[in-house]
Amino acid sequence: MQILTSKTQKNKITTVVDIPESLEAPIKKGQEVGKMMAVIDGKAVASVPIIATNDIEQSGFMSRTWEHIVRWVKNLL
Repeated sequence: MQILTSKTQKNKITTVVDIPESLEAPIKKGQEVGKMMAVIDGKAVASVPIIATNDIEQSGFMSRTWEHIVRWVKNLL
């Protein structure tokens, strides 16, 4: 990402990555999974999508069951 800004604002630029806490498979190559934003003084001045570079298949039944159990236990803590 490139941003045209003044020299005084150059040091004020921060980046924010916005990706959901969890993504559901299947995810296809080229699918948007989030975005990255350039922020100056709390205002987004530019944004680009975050794109999956590979296909991600849905996991099998046992893997999904295990993932649900792990999430459930983490929520208890």
